[in-house]
Amino acid sequence: YLGPLYYYMMAIPMAIFWLNPVAAAGMDALIGVLTVLLVYLLGKLWFGRVAGLISAYLYAISPVTIIYSKSSWNPNPTPFFALLAIFGLYKIHKSGNFLWLILLGFALAAGLQMHYLAVILIPIAFILLIYKKKLIKNLLPGTILGVLTFLLVMSPLLLFDLKHDFLNYKAITALLTQGNSVQVNIFSNITRIPSLYSYNLIGRYVTGENFFLTMLVSILLLVPIIFRLRSWPILALTVWLLVGLLGLSFYRQSVYDHYLGFLNPVPFLLLGSMAGLIRIPAWKIGLGLLVLFLTIVNLQKNPLLFSPNNQLKRTQEVAK
Repeated sequence: YLGPLYYYMMAIPMAIFWLNPVAAAGMDALIGVLTVLLVYLLGKLWFGRVAGLISAYLYAISPVTIIYSKSSWNPNPTPFFALLAIFGLYKIHKSGNFLWLILLGFALAAGLQMHYLAVILIPIAFILLIYKKKLIKNLLPGTILGVLTFLLVMSPLLLFDLKHDFLNYKAITALLTQGNSVQVNIFSNITRIPSLYSYNLIGRYVTGENFFLTMLVSILLLVPIIFRLRSWPILALTVWLLVGLLGLSFYRQSVYDHYLGFLNPVPFLLLGSMAGLIRIPAWKIGLGLLVLFLTIVNLQKNPLLFSPNNQLKRTQEVAK
């Protein structure tokens, strides 16, 4: 079972709107909009206003992000909490104040309760915490409060396991040790990373599965990684991307779109970062044309173009 935090969140709009199920979908839609805002704010903080606008715009029109922002489902808010965690890490690096671990602890625990693959954010956070400035403030209280916040948010799930003979712990242990769902073969796993990167992440989320755009964007996103890796934002995005893909490669079954919820903001922020890197006018025109082509292919697959399911009306008719 996933943690109950999503249902606690859902209870608020459901209470306000008298148990109307559309309220829960509305909550996810609101979180989806806030996720776009977070993408913009991080892009602006790291690479400038234009970069933030490009990142947020492309994220907002991605068909897959729209699909997972217009219905009520546990994994849908995962990108929001992943971005909150990265923002907390950025503030720790920038200020040296470890009290930001409170935000990080909350975001990691919340993301983990949305979908278990968000556990990959923990080693990402650990790596980025090691790479910090010499100036450190509130290390001990920040660490203690961060860990306590994480445990507090996770406590309902831990209590559930204590009351139900460690059901989740046994299920996770069985997943890791039995069957073929998880495979620890580094060489085999590494060979899966290009496909996870180009098809599952870039193709599905960014380029509307257009083959030529997928190949182009997959290569272009390596440019800031190669030339600006010493910059903390690019380093953070690189660690987020590489560790995320490596973690996913251990899973041997089908990788669905929502499995990448903890990772999907990365390509949009990397693409936006190029606006801050490019100085040659002709290249800026090229980036503008790329955004135009991405707009065309994404809007052609926009799920809002298709008739809705009318699930509420259908449910009411079935009930009658």
